[in-house]
Amino acid sequence: MSEVLEEQGNSAADAPPVLPDLNPMENCWGYLTQQVYRREEPFRTLSELREALQVAWNGIDKAYLSALVHSMPDRLREVVRMRGKDTRY
Repeated sequence: MSEVLEEQGNSAADAPPVLPDLNPMENCWGYLTQQVYRREEPFRTLSELREALQVAWNGIDKAYLSALVHSMPDRLREVVRMRGKDTRY
């Protein structure tokens, strides 16, 4: 990483110690959580929970996943613009 920073005229010391989470999979986990726990009664067995997760996972719209992937350039630009501080992502 330091080589990339140096190529762009920065040093590792200029980089923030903690970057915002840019992993779009975090959005997927949130979506799955909402889908699985929208039912009113609690799960009685691990098998029920596993089945609900599988149904939710299989039901994720490919357009949603595509939008997450295509959001990466905007996410990266915002991190640079915010100099590593919190972003809306």
